Amino acid sequence: MEPSRAQRQTYEPRQVLVSFKDGVEKQVVESIQRALSLKTIRVVRRPNLFLMKIMDESSVEAVIERLRGFPDVAYAEPNYRLTVR
Repeated sequence: MEPSRAQRQTYEPRQVLVSFKDGVEKQVVESIQRALSLKTIRVVRRPNLFLMKIMDESSVEAVIERLRGFPDVAYAEPNYRLTVR
């Protein structure tokens, strides 16, 4: 039997982790957030790693693809769930 979509999903829905390159100004981060309807939930590690929530109906995959197109983004990935076995 094939697992359900919820069972296959190993990351938090509507959340992305975004790392910005060193020296990126706060205004650039805010501009990217506005362009992609993102809101900072928290800064995970100062100054460059942000946990963000997707505020519109965009998928995690679509937002990550768009984030990777910005030259000031070092990397973007889903907020993967930790599972302890």
